[in-house]
Amino acid sequence: MDVEISTIEKYQSSYPLITPELNINYDFLTKVRGIFKEDQIIVDLKHRLRHRHGYSQSEIYTIKHGYLKRVPDIVIYAKNKEQVSSLV
Repeated sequence: MDVEISTIEKYQSSYPLITPELNINYDFLTKVRGIFKEDQIIVDLKHRLRHRHGYSQSEIYTIKHGYLKRVPDIVIYAKNKEQVSSLV
């Protein structure tokens, strides 16, 4: 096969992408802080982005070249079933 494949990316990545503003419900956050340790409650963008999307081709493309309409405001790492139950 005599096929030439270019390795030059046609579309420039806009990463880090534009994301919606952080919108924390502080009453909820206060209650959550009574159940979870501070290192279990994450609000930084990197972690929030990681938990927002899947890994399909269209989602990865949107992350690199688009705008995410929704991103979690808080990521909570529960350590046991009791913490999950109290959150729900």
